[in-house]
Amino acid sequence: MADNEPGPVLHGLVELSRVLVADSAVDKWDAIRQLVDLCVDAGGVAHEQRESALNAVYDRERRASTGLGHGCAIPHGVWDAAPREIGTLGFFPNGVDFQSTDGSPTHFVLMLLYPMTERDAHVQNLANAARLLSSAEGERDTPPLEESEQVYDWLARQECERRL
Repeated sequence: MADNEPGPVLHGLVELSRVLVADSAVDKWDAIRQLVDLCVDAGGVAHEQRESALNAVYDRERRASTGLGHGCAIPHGVWDAAPREIGTLGFFPNGVDFQSTDGSPTHFVLMLLYPMTERDAHVQNLANAARLLSSAEGERDTPPLEESEQVYDWLARQECERRL
């Protein structure tokens, strides 16, 4: 792959079918629900396991906000039904209140579900995702991101440029 071609977003954690551009979310709980629902619709989570996946992320979020500031949040949860770590990415142009450390609205939300057996890899994925999303949010030359494909391609390019 050439340096200017999009690569797999976050090393394959997010597929194009699991990228959402949403006009709004009532709050962080609604944003998380939208991302879990997309993950179900895209086949990442079986329909009959939706509630357990949603509860895994909600349980973690209740302990402490995953709003990192700089316009990004990474809600995540241990979910042993996952065969491997899977991600769903949401872009909320109008922002969502994720109770982030800097109080700024959150635009990029990466939801991760992972089995406990992949905890070490998950910690590295969290670090890489935080660097990518916070730097992407601060980009001054961000093109209009109105469709899932645009968000996916743009973040893939950001990832390649930063070599995360």
